[in-house]
This record gives sequence, C-alpha cells and structure tokens, in this order.
Amino acid sequence: MKLFSKKRLLLVGGAVTSVGAAAALLTGATFGFFSSAGVASGSNTFTAGHVVVGLGSGAQVTCAINPMSPGDTQASNGSSGQNAQCEYDIQYTGNVNAFLALDVAITGHGSVAATEIPYTQTTAPTAKQGLFDGTATGLQLDIHDGSATYVTGITYTSQANVATTMTPTGGAITVPNLLVNSAAISTGGTRHLVVNYSLPTTAGNAYNLATSSIVLRIHAVQADNNPLPTSPACVAGRQCDSPGMTWS
Repeated sequence: MKLFSKKRLLLVGGAVTSVGAAAALLTGATFGFFSSAGVASGSNTFTAGHVVVGLGSGAQVTCAINPMSPGDTQASNGSSGQNAQCEYDIQYTGNVNAFLALDVAITGHGSVAATEIPYTQTTAPTAKQGLFDGTATGLQLDIHDGSATYVTGITYTSQANVATTMTPTGGAITVPNLLVNSAAISTGGTRHLVVNYSLPTTAGNAYNLATSSIVLRIHAVQADNNPLPTSPACVAGRQCDSPGMTWS
C-alpha cells in the first residue's frame, strides 16, 4: 500500500477548508442587501392652455348706414354722408395654436305697411326679409380680411367649394364656421375684417324703409391634435364644418 505524506494530507485538508469558507460567504450574501429611498428634487406641474380671441388694438368701425338709396355703396352713400367701410380688428391672445372661424348672422325686418310709405305702388311691400333678402335686388355684401373672402354679394362658399346663396328664413340667416386660417395661428396673430356693401340700382319701392343688421362673431378652437378635414378640404374663406372638425 502506498503511504500519503503528511504534506499531501495537509493540502487536501486545506482545499476542503477553502470550499467550506466559500459556501459560508454565499450563504451570508442572501441577507446583506442595502437599500434607501428619497424624493427627486423639483416638482412636476401640468397646466392647460387657453384659447381666446377678441378685438385687436385697431379702430373698430360699426356701421349704421341710413338712409340708403339704390346705387349707394360704402364709397358713395348718397344723401346720408356716411361713406365708410365697416372695419374690425381681431387678435388671437390664447397660448396654444388655434384655428379661427367667422360666423355671419343677418337679421332684418321688411318695410312698413304700404299706407305708411309715400310711393305710387299700389301693392304692399315685398321685402319681407329686410334690406338683405338673398336676392340680386336687395343689399349686397363683401366680407373679407385681405387674405380670404367670406361673403360675396349674397353668397358664401361651402366646404365643397360651391357658391351658396344666403336666403333668410323668417327674416334671419346665420352662416357658421367660415374658416379664417388654414394654417394654425399663434399668440398675437391678427386679422382685419372689412364689410363692404351696396344697394343695387334695381332695388325698387319694395325696399322702402327695410332694415338689416349684420353681426360678425369670431371663435377659436385648438389646432394641436385637431387637424382640419381634408375630404373635402377646409380652405380659408370657405365653410368648414364637416364631420371630423369640432368647433367650440
């Protein structure tokens, strides 16, 4: 039988001792995780923007034109001496990008009873809708802002690019959502609205003392995450109200 030396035995014993120590270290690691918690510096704040449009800093000219005669325009208003365009400056003051739209509302009343008007016509006045009645003989309008035209004569343009007659019902008509800007407007953006008018020479006695009032309303909606419809496309100056576009 071969005899092992004491030195050999000591080496083997040392190896066993080393393995035992390693096992002890691994066992100890399962108890030794250090941890801590804290609050990150600073604060997180979420603030909603706003959409606001109002009158700008330019002159606002509200028209009260009377008495009008056939053939009168904003450039030549006969006997009244009130030769002026109706002009309005608007400014967008919101802090998020926006689309603007113009609403045109026209109201009026017809002539008074025939017996109260000194004219030779024997039938009653027929301008039941007011001075603006949606015909070629009544009041004609031209509403524009230098970049887009919203009303021409008695028509506006639909989203499908169709000239559409504004025919009052019960003495009134409103055309909503005529797009002002097809590119988003930002804070401080402005528009200058002008209303030109004319009363054709063909306007007869049916329009004696007839009256119409025009109200322009500008409103806005956010442009971000609210793209304009593309089929048919929304174009500045035309009505923009197809499904997919939400005005507020």
